[in-house]
Formats: sequence, C-alpha cells, structure tokens
Amino acid sequence: MNQELKFRNKVNTLSLILAVLVVFFHSNAFLHETHDNFACRFQHFICNDLSQGAVPTFFAISGFLFYRGFDMSQLKRKWTSRFHSLVIPYLFWNAVYTLYMFLVSRMPFVGTAAFPLDAEHLLKGIFYHEYNGPFWYMFQLILLTALCPVLYTVMKRKATAIPFLVLLYGLFALDIKDLWILQTRAVLYYSLGVLFSIHFPKKILEADRVHPVGIAAFVLSQLLVYSGYATQPIVYITIRLLLIVSYVNFAQLLGNVRLPNWLLCSFPIYAMHDIFVETLNKVFSFFISPSSNWILLDFFITTIVSIGICIGINEFLKRFMPKFQSIIFGGRTR
Repeated sequence: MNQELKFRNKVNTLSLILAVLVVFFHSNAFLHETHDNFACRFQHFICNDLSQGAVPTFFAISGFLFYRGFDMSQLKRKWTSRFHSLVIPYLFWNAVYTLYMFLVSRMPFVGTAAFPLDAEHLLKGIFYHEYNGPFWYMFQLILLTALCPVLYTVMKRKATAIPFLVLLYGLFALDIKDLWILQTRAVLYYSLGVLFSIHFPKKILEADRVHPVGIAAFVLSQLLVYSGYATQPIVYITIRLLLIVSYVNFAQLLGNVRLPNWLLCSFPIYAMHDIFVETLNKVFSFFISPSSNWILLDFFITTIVSIGICIGINEFLKRFMPKFQSIIFGGRTR
C-alpha cells in the first residue's frame, strides 16, 4: 500500500473516531451530575478524559490538510473549494437547526424558551450558529480559512511560526480566550496542524508506529485531567494540546485500515447528530434518574441510534439525491 493511501486511511479512520467521540460527549445528558456511581464515572471518562481532544484534533487535521503543499498561487482554488465544503454546509445546517429549534421550542414539555422567527433570530441562527452549538467549529474554521494570507505569512517560517504558537498558548493561559470573533484556542489548534503541514510533514505522512512521545502525551493529559486544576486556562489548553499529539500519534496505527464507503461519513455524523441526540436525551430524561446506573442506557443507545440514523440518511441521500447530498455535506468523501 502506497504512502498516500495509508495517509488517507489514517485521516478517514481518525476522523470517524473523533466524530463518534463528539456524539458521545453530546449524548451525556447527565454530564454535570456528580453522583459517585459507576455510570457517572464511566461517562466522565469518555466525555472529560477522551472526547475533549476530538474537536481540537479536527482543527489540527483541517490545518494540516489545507496547507499541505500550499503556496499562495493556490489561494483562489483553495478558497473556492472551502466555500463549497465549509460555507454552504454551514449555512444550510444552521438554517435546519434554527427551524428545528423554532418548532421544538413551542412544545410545552421541552422546556426551551420559544423565540420568534424574525430577522434578528434568523440572522443569529443562520450566520452565527445560535441554535447549532457544535458548528462553532465550522464558524471558526471559516474565519481561519479567510485569514489564510495572514496565517501563511506567519507560519511559513519557523522563526515566526513557533513564537506565534507560544504567544497563542500564553494568551489562553492568561485567560484571553477571544481575539475579536476568533477563539484563541481555535487558532492555536489549527496553527499546530499548519506548523506540521509546512515544516514537519514527514512526521505525519511517513510515520507508521506509535512514538513514545504520543504515549507520554496521553498519560500526562490524564494526570492533568485528574489533577484538580483541569478548569484552569493553562491546564485546560495543555490537556487538549496533549490529546492532539496523542491522537494523531495513535492514528499512525491506522494506515492499513480501509473503511467501507458507508462509514466515510464523519462530517454527516458531525452535522446531523445533535438533532437526534437532543431528542433521545429528552425521551430518556422522563424515565431515568440521574443517580442510576441506567443512565448508561441513555448514553449508549442515544449515541448508537443517532450515529445509525446519520449514516442511514447519508446513504439514502447518496443513492437517491446525490447532488443534494454533495451540496449539504460539502462534497466530502468522509
């Protein structure tokens, strides 16, 4: 198997694993419960220990792929490509979630404040993902893509790239979490991927085994999770950077894993899952006590069923409405 195919296998498989972790995180209806039972501890392990590295790693992957072999002559083509793969799906799914929340908020047993479908709420919903929480990632990715000329100027030289990353890390550690509408953490995660894409591509493309650094990064991340300081900005950001390193490193074992076509759907899962997760969580909340180990039933069934529905819808659209499927999922093959 050639190197490029192995790389694609790694990206596809890791992306699917990360998407599943995101669904697990959102399926935890009792995330903030502190009952001392097996179910709560297990859910916290998945959601607080593992899933926290999912979106940061997605950012790093996106940065790596965008700047792989990049130079400014490719900017127009890259922007055009990302308009179709980012902006159009972003606007479409935000519109879907805005309409969904508008309808759901009018159901008396849901407990969500109703809102009018006026210009203000439409603008916030469609352009600023007000009712589609997971798409904060897409919003930040669109901004970072638009800033490509600036970011590339900074990142194309190690002499400026590494100090830039240190600066971002320091800003977040000092609790400066926003740079206007950009999130400091998003720029940092993405730029880490850019750094490796431009300056150390062989570390990612040619590796075929887990490095001790990756194992050490994961162990250290877990020690920090249970240190009692995980919410402190410097610890928070360090945990997620360590998880990026460990997840990308562990992905080196996935080069020979070829997913079937129906599992090449990490973005459809990411885009659609929240509707089904929210609905199933509401149903389970009527029957399960937060202090019961039965909350694991909600946790697993909600995750599995939501992912299954997303896969089913994606396959249906690919078969019967392929052009529409390509538009709303950005023409992705994963």
